[in-house]
Amino acid sequence: MKKVAVGVDGSDSANAALGVACDLAVKNGAQLFVCHAVTDEPFRGNAFRFAVTEFGDKIAARLRDVALGSGHVPVEITEDAISADRDWSAAMNGVVGEGLLEAAEATAQRAGVTSIERRLLTGSPGAQLVDFVIAEAPDVLVVGTRGLGGVERLLMGSVSGHVARAPCMVITVKLAPPP
Repeated sequence: MKKVAVGVDGSDSANAALGVACDLAVKNGAQLFVCHAVTDEPFRGNAFRFAVTEFGDKIAARLRDVALGSGHVPVEITEDAISADRDWSAAMNGVVGEGLLEAAEATAQRAGVTSIERRLLTGSPGAQLVDFVIAEAPDVLVVGTRGLGGVERLLMGSVSGHVARAPCMVITVKLAPPP
């Protein structure tokens, strides 16, 4: 086994999948590809609050860049303002995606993985992961079986079913139900 890919979205099941992928990479001396897919769909509800809490300063800086390019600057970062503009939604999703990839890479480094590549994919998560697998030919793709909901939708949920058709071995990681 030379290449291991994992899909991450910040959810508990994706974090568990990352742990399995790290174990495989370390045991086999394999390269680890950490992947996250973003769309231009806006975060809503708890996912929006999570994004602003975790990545607020980076989001604000990126949105200022987008706003300056488009000629209008938001008074504040609100769910309604973000959802009203696809460019802002895409910018916000990119910042969150990069943050999730950075965190996943740090986790992999702590686990002893020595060769790590981050991949921020753009588009439907299931389709993008399958396209990634076709292009990069990893030996295995590891995904969680359930994501979170806005950060939720970005990777898991029905995505694990979609990637089951990928042309490589696919490992789905399911969390044990709470006692």
